[in-house]
Amino acid sequence: MVIATGARGYVAYEFENTFGAMLNAGNSSTGDYPNKRFGLQEKITSWSLNNNRIVLPTLNQTEPEAFAYGQEMGSLGIDFVLSNPWIFGAIYGAPVPSGSGTDFTHTYTSPATVKTKDVRSFRTEIGLDLGTDIVRSMKGCICKTFAISTSVGGIVQCSTDIAYSMEDAPTSSLGSAPVDRANGVAGAQPTIPVTKFPYTFAHATLKLNNAIVAKIQRADINFNQNPDLLWGIGSHQAVEAYRRVFEITGTFEASWVDKTLLDFVLAQVDIPNAAGRKEVLDGSAPALELNFTNGLTGNDEKRIQITLTGVSPTEHSVSGLEPVEPVFENITWQAKSCIVKAYNSESVEP
Repeated sequence: MVIATGARGYVAYEFENTFGAMLNAGNSSTGDYPNKRFGLQEKITSWSLNNNRIVLPTLNQTEPEAFAYGQEMGSLGIDFVLSNPWIFGAIYGAPVPSGSGTDFTHTYTSPATVKTKDVRSFRTEIGLDLGTDIVRSMKGCICKTFAISTSVGGIVQCSTDIAYSMEDAPTSSLGSAPVDRANGVAGAQPTIPVTKFPYTFAHATLKLNNAIVAKIQRADINFNQNPDLLWGIGSHQAVEAYRRVFEITGTFEASWVDKTLLDFVLAQVDIPNAAGRKEVLDGSAPALELNFTNGLTGNDEKRIQITLTGVSPTEHSVSGLEPVEPVFENITWQAKSCIVKAYNSESVEP
């Protein structure tokens, strides 16, 4: 009897040309099958599909007479270790590449641009070898939230909350052994990216007004597109997706060295229009910058740089104020906009 474990499964994704439609063959080595990995050590933390059953009672009895079915709605929760930047494409759209040779920069621009006012959908595939193989394909997936978190002694942990409303009947096409998806064969382990590098807390730096924050203990950043699926008459599956106000929030904890951030929090609630009142951090740009790098140089460097502007520290708290213990300040913030740059050797988004 086959026992289902994670060793028998895989998860992969690929961006779509249009919502729920053909995969982006011009942007993928497959064109037909998802072949991107979210990161390392992927975990499916939650997975559900709901057909929104409608109960139809009738006169002269207490039991339901019939069932009808409404909107098809699914959700996926995936955790993984940060190892590549490509999932940012689900939040900011396709990146703009620049560079030459083996030194390229991929820039994910702010949603203030026309290009990224729309939701970029993708297809997620999950396969499981149970003797009788099961391959499920979820189309028209949208990334609702994406979070990055790291702390001293830990890895850079990511989590994403995905919604979808299009799933066909599962297939049985895993095959007897993993096959290279670059050849367009379904049912194989995802092959992109080829380079697998796990970022940890030691690969991260945090800058505030261009100065590195000393003795950082923990940093978190959360991207929330506030998207939603759109249904139309004639189908129980969604036909499109749209986004609302884009929110970028986070926290960090560091040694308490001065009163700079406390002053900003106090100045935000000062008398209206009074001198010295501040809305956001007003130091030299960028206000807040989070960097993850593999520590190499030149063409071998792989780096993800998250630059935030219009940063508003909304809460200041202190911990560790006790005998012979270090004192830390905890800052909760929200940013107006963000630009993500990925430095690597790929000339285009794989």
